[in-house]
Amino acid sequence: MEFATVIKFFGTQCKAAAALGVNQSSIAAWKRNGIPVPRQYQIEVVSGGALKVNPPPSPDSAPPQ
Repeated sequence: MEFATVIKFFGTQCKAAAALGVNQSSIAAWKRNGIPVPRQYQIEVVSGGALKVNPPPSPDSAPPQ
């Protein structure tokens, strides 16, 4: 899940924060640090499925060395 996509969906960082029940500063941190996977699941639910979770690849899916 991309930061810009989330902001585009909600309109602003402040509106995203209000919809998710977090501070705007938390949303701003996602731009630097990425959106935590548990929060992505919340965004998927709040967006009615319009935005989808993009979890990091599991160690099992890594190509063999």
